Amino acid sequence: EAALGGFSNSTVWLVLAAFMFAGTFLRTGLGPRIAYLFMSLVGHRTLGLVYSLGATELVLGPFIPSHTARSGGVIFPVLQSIAKSAFGPADSPAARQTAAFMTITTYQLSCVTGAMFLTAMAANPLALEFAAQQGVQITWGLWALAASVPGIVSFTLLPLVVNAVYPPAISHTPAARLVARRDLAALGPITRDEWILLVVFTGLLLAWSLGTRVGISTTTAALVAVAALLLTGTLLWDHISGDREAWTTFVWFGLLLMMATELGKLGIIEWFSQVMTGSLGDLGWVAGFLLLSLTYFFSHYLFASNTAHVTAMFPPFLAVALGLGTPPFLAVLVLAFFSNLWAILTHYGSAAAPIFFGAGYVSVGTWWKLGALASLANISVWLVIGGIWWKVLGLW
Repeated sequence: EAALGGFSNSTVWLVLAAFMFAGTFLRTGLGPRIAYLFMSLVGHRTLGLVYSLGATELVLGPFIPSHTARSGGVIFPVLQSIAKSAFGPADSPAARQTAAFMTITTYQLSCVTGAMFLTAMAANPLALEFAAQQGVQITWGLWALAASVPGIVSFTLLPLVVNAVYPPAISHTPAARLVARRDLAALGPITRDEWILLVVFTGLLLAWSLGTRVGISTTTAALVAVAALLLTGTLLWDHISGDREAWTTFVWFGLLLMMATELGKLGIIEWFSQVMTGSLGDLGWVAGFLLLSLTYFFSHYLFASNTAHVTAMFPPFLAVALGLGTPPFLAVLVLAFFSNLWAILTHYGSAAAPIFFGAGYVSVGTWWKLGALASLANISVWLVIGGIWWKVLGLW
């Protein structure tokens, strides 16, 4: 019973349903269509191209819980298409520098998007399940509301920061709009399945936003949305049964939740919390939590997976934060947001990072320098501006 207990958790089924939804975005072509639409409107400047790809991430973020599927499967191919045909000769130094700027900033924005929605990264629901085991409950709507202000500021700021120290060689890109319009025309008229997907995901977003008011859980809403796609034929059973990534994640998460639960029952997390709280207690909760959260963030240099890092360190670090007297919502949200933002640090910081790095435009040294710079900007925004916003919301 204990071995299979994780699979009875609603969080596991939420992640599975979200993966099914993500596959539908990819199969119907709605994801690339959204990207090309944004780029056809504001793609006359390089910064506009970056923000248009980031805006696509924001639209898709709530419904595609895989950083790899969203960034690597939708955004990266669009980025490659533009890089190869909109900046002049693809091998020219100017074209490569401009493509490098777009590559690093687009990836950085994808990490910000992951922090803005509970369902934008696979480990986010896992982190909140760990928080629930320690008595802190956070809904989809509360997560989105708390992340909205620091997320928008961070989203706006990062490309400007990178542009100041690593500017593109080509700042005006009128050809990019033409390429986007060409590729948008190649997709043809919007299809029946895309219309159905648009209607269903709009309804799902409303259900997630209003769930606590109308009594619909996040998982129930997601499963109903998947059922609607099945009934309309937009999603087929063959798609569900053949989605290896979704089922692998389902099994992996079920086992992780089981192990975390058992560790809690054995008292290991409580023991770690008591030891660490005794060491940091003299600092007070503000200084102690700041040190704790920064350690949590920069330890990602040692990890190549968000999920592995969250599984290993989120429960004990949250327990220590609560032991120090950190306000519960503040402790959970900061650690959960950092569980996305830290992926900016390195070219292996998430499963999507090697895809972008593998394009060959950005060197390791440049990636790490810009990753460190963007991380410092993110930490400042999310702790200072975010802290003020969360105070306004009454979360601490």
